[in-house]
Amino acid sequence: MPATESTNGASTAFIALVTLVVVVVVSSGCTGFSPAPTRGTVTTVVPAPTQGGVSGQAPASDQPPAPDPPQDAEAFDRIAADLPAGSGLALAPVGRPDLVRTAGDPGPEVAWSTVKVPLAIAALRVRPDLTGVAQQAITVSDNAAAETLWSALGGEPGAAAAVEAVMARAGDGTTRVPTSRLRPGYSIFGQTRWALADQARFAAGLACLPDADPVLGMMTRIDPSQQWGLGRVPGAAFKGGWGPTADGTGYLVRQFGVIASDDGLVGVALSTHAPDLGSGAAQLSGIGDRIAAEVGNIGGGECG
Repeated sequence: MPATESTNGASTAFIALVTLVVVVVVSSGCTGFSPAPTRGTVTTVVPAPTQGGVSGQAPASDQPPAPDPPQDAEAFDRIAADLPAGSGLALAPVGRPDLVRTAGDPGPEVAWSTVKVPLAIAALRVRPDLTGVAQQAITVSDNAAAETLWSALGGEPGAAAAVEAVMARAGDGTTRVPTSRLRPGYSIFGQTRWALADQARFAAGLACLPDADPVLGMMTRIDPSQQWGLGRVPGAAFKGGWGPTADGTGYLVRQFGVIASDDGLVGVALSTHAPDLGSGAAQLSGIGDRIAAEVGNIGGGECG
């Protein structure tokens, strides 16, 4: 991945979300789901099965009705209406990642440094002594630190399988991590193609993954120079990634993370295409501002 993803320093921790995550973390309770359709604004709902009963009567106490989608459709639509051209957005409530919503162009696109999150979790499972290295990979997006984590997993193909296992445990059983270098000069893992819908599901499950808590804490301490986009949402735990397109005509800039709404937590992923990193970061900040303005109206959830 490009050297521009490495800086120095770390910001003050956002305590509120870490506390909330610790409270709700019990287990992932999630599995992989089929990707949402790739165009337009979509809500994928898997209702609870009907188990008998008479039409017009209230369900029995042991047969609760299928829950309403926990995300406010109007709030999501307002955010989606302001997406810049070439941008995409996905939201998934914690505890119900099957209710993922997408808007714009949700990919799949190259993950760049966002994949350092499942990489760090996988590495710390086998090498907890690498916590400081993981912090560098997450908070300042240090590429050399991420390569150290990859090597700690044995390199390809074992490292790829270990990262995929973390993704699957958090709810994304679809995404595949490369086992060979796809693009000269860039990391193997950074070229993972990660759809926004799958990444939002992963974020929703991440909030409930017991051994993800240290990395979630790091995601609240992102360096000030990288606190654009979701960094403008109070209390967000997030990670960004960026890099030039293969044809050299612009940049892909993306982020994902966990935010707190009035009634729970939400997994979110967003991306944009822009001429350069600066303009891409500015476009994601515009989306982040819209999310922050509507965060009280975006239905969230809790680990179950």
